[in-house]
Amino acid sequence: MAELNALSTEDRVAIDRVFERLSGRTHYEVLAVAPDSSWEAITQAVRDLRKRMDVTRFVGVPTEEYSRRVELVLRALDQAVEVLGDPVRRFLYDQQLRRGEGRREETPPPLRPAVTPVPRRPSGAPPRVEPASQAPDAVAPPLVVESPLVVPAPLRKDPPAGSVGSSAPGPRSSSSRPSMIPPPLGGGGRLGSVAPIPMLAAPSAERRDLDALLVEVERIAVSVQFCIAQVLDPQAARVSALQNAGQALADTRSALASIQARRDEEAGRWHEATANWLRATRARPRDAVLLARLAECHHRMGDLQAADDAARRALAVDTGCEAAKAVLTALSRR
Repeated sequence: MAELNALSTEDRVAIDRVFERLSGRTHYEVLAVAPDSSWEAITQAVRDLRKRMDVTRFVGVPTEEYSRRVELVLRALDQAVEVLGDPVRRFLYDQQLRRGEGRREETPPPLRPAVTPVPRRPSGAPPRVEPASQAPDAVAPPLVVESPLVVPAPLRKDPPAGSVGSSAPGPRSSSSRPSMIPPPLGGGGRLGSVAPIPMLAAPSAERRDLDALLVEVERIAVSVQFCIAQVLDPQAARVSALQNAGQALADTRSALASIQARRDEEAGRWHEATANWLRATRARPRDAVLLARLAECHHRMGDLQAADDAARRALAVDTGCEAAKAVLTALSRR
């Protein structure tokens, strides 16, 4: 009776109604808005749901079960804002929904697992004879059971019991139960050795840069969808979400080319660096900094006319660009 009186019926019904929309639903269904809703309508729906899930406005104190439900609902709202608030991510998410994907895979776990106990072992398995072996049910069965997941015994050739090799110090598995863990491929120490594992080493700076490039490349996937939308509907470019997606695509292309251009400059590959700075300026033709870097590369390559054109374009965008002025000053001395 105390549990029922902890929270009002109205609040419990409101929480249950939103909680039922979490499992296997889209972000739009969680917010109860149409897929073509504007960002203002989405933010209004989020504000209303957050206001309804505010524990300070409840009549009574929620139980542990309903407190967890409120937490899951608020977490789902954060995920919806994160996806739908980014125009690029929302555009890709809508494409996933058209393909039948994009629904929430996270199913809230049961809040009262004791109501439906899970059997300790499969119904077809024979009962264990040893009473002490009932606790570690998660341990793999002995090798006598035929299973395709069991590693064959020849992967680890333990000496038989009673031989000279069986008296080696350290923990050893029983001879009647071969180890399920194969030895390391590189011939290194077994589990528990202090030797470092190369795969777990900290990533280098070059690896981190490569990961950053891969993240940027993934975002470029929106370009194909954006172009298809424009071909199918010439008015698609006027949609605010697509405009933002197109701008984000241009920024992504420019950032990707700029990162690669700097890496080429550090390695002394000036031809490649010039080509990448040119790609960056094509994505962002009104960026004075990128135009100045392109002018510097043309100047290093000896292409004076191209360097002069790029520097003047940079000054036309920003009259105070010092890098472009430096390139023009160097060209005037020749």
